[in-house]
Amino acid sequence: MPNTNDNNKPKQLNKWDICINILTIVGLLVAIFLANSAHQANLKNSEKINQLLVKYEKTLNSAIAGDPSTLKNYRKNLKQAVAGLSPQEKKILESVLVLSTAQ
Repeated sequence: MPNTNDNNKPKQLNKWDICINILTIVGLLVAIFLANSAHQANLKNSEKINQLLVKYEKTLNSAIAGDPSTLKNYRKNLKQAVAGLSPQEKKILESVLVLSTAQ
């Protein structure tokens, strides 16, 4: 008959279990640090791309406004694009325009 007292004793941690637990915690901390570093780098890259897009948009707007023929074609194309929108899409576009002009 097996000794039932052995089953009731708390299990003792040996030094390998402690080392594995410490390595697991260190691994998690390293993974969190690397994920945060990658996230910060992505934020910086996104900001750079946004700045380039704003610069490109300003350059394009000035080029369109500077050439009367291009401006006429641009306005015509814009009117055609807006005419093809559904009423719901027009409301969304108007909301976006209001938000962008408020900034």
